[in-house]
Amino acid sequence: MRVAVCVDLDLNAVGGVESHIYCLSEAMRQAGVQVDLYGRCSQGNAMPLDDCLSEHYDLIHTHGSAVNGSIRRILHRRDADVAHVHTLHGISWYYLTACKTWWNWRCYTSIVCERHAAWRADRVIAVSQLIAKGSHQLLRLPSGKVDVITNGFTPTLDVNPSQTRRRAWGVDSDETVVLFVGRGEDRVKGTALIESCLSELIDQGMRLRLLAVPGSGFGDAEWILKSGPHDLQEMADIYAGSDVFVNASLNEGMPLTLIEAMAAGMAVVAAPVGGIPELIRNGKNGLLTRKDRSDLKFQLSRLIESQSLRHQLGSAARHDVRNLTWNHIATQTFSTYEKALQKRRGRVTARSRTRGRGTVGPEPGASGATPGPAGT
Repeated sequence: MRVAVCVDLDLNAVGGVESHIYCLSEAMRQAGVQVDLYGRCSQGNAMPLDDCLSEHYDLIHTHGSAVNGSIRRILHRRDADVAHVHTLHGISWYYLTACKTWWNWRCYTSIVCERHAAWRADRVIAVSQLIAKGSHQLLRLPSGKVDVITNGFTPTLDVNPSQTRRRAWGVDSDETVVLFVGRGEDRVKGTALIESCLSELIDQGMRLRLLAVPGSGFGDAEWILKSGPHDLQEMADIYAGSDVFVNASLNEGMPLTLIEAMAAGMAVVAAPVGGIPELIRNGKNGLLTRKDRSDLKFQLSRLIESQSLRHQLGSAARHDVRNLTWNHIATQTFSTYEKALQKRRGRVTARSRTRGRGTVGPEPGASGATPGPAGT
């Protein structure tokens, strides 16, 4: 099977969607699927979008709400037997209502793009149950068209000892490291609230540091460590050296960083938005704040004060996400690809019969015998 992943993104950048695309593509390649990446930037991991038109693929996979003119041309000009799968990493209406930025015209444009891409696709992937529900209620997609496949994580074997990493950060042995990962400059991430809560806990005498990756959106204080950007391979050491993971977002899809933190055995505290409640069982494998996040400081203080609670929640978290490896996600995605190809072949066959030309068989590489992830 040949798959073209086409996105209006710079795949050399570090972000949740970019990491999802890169990690999933690598897992699919390891399973024997040929995957080519096409994006906004033609260096490193991706080729220019317009180059996709010169190749033949069995399936085109698009992501998110950024569907530009090049992607529309690719979808319009593809051969009739080329299937299309679209992944919804979020629904922009949720972002708009969470932030209440009613003047944000990009959100309205994104809503139109999401609905257009999802309706044109043969199959749709939603990264959480909430997004799947929204695709039915807001985008009006048929329920049978959507598969829920979450984000994943890459198991790591070679991790630097936590004390080695902490010494490099200048953290004392009695200090608790609270980790935040994300684009902190985006108001949806709740960075101001996190900084305020931790500052108050420090004033109360708690010994802690905030490690912000990459660090944007936070002020300058001695207790705030801004790491700068890190690639995917370096993040394992970041998780291993930290104690508590915090997410205070107003809106999320299915946070990749939250899954990675749980897989690393970290104690997490997060707002109950997006797909987060689908991952965290409050008090069992992590802590959920109230919907208004008014108890964020209290929940953070519980984890900072109790090493035993951190260990208990972290162990349960690691156990609960153990099956969310990218290899497992690739197996599920391959199953969605097969459904899309089957639907596309059915359309081509029906069209040919209508025109009196007989039945058109599947293209080589599009049959059920196509190499794919083990277990499919």
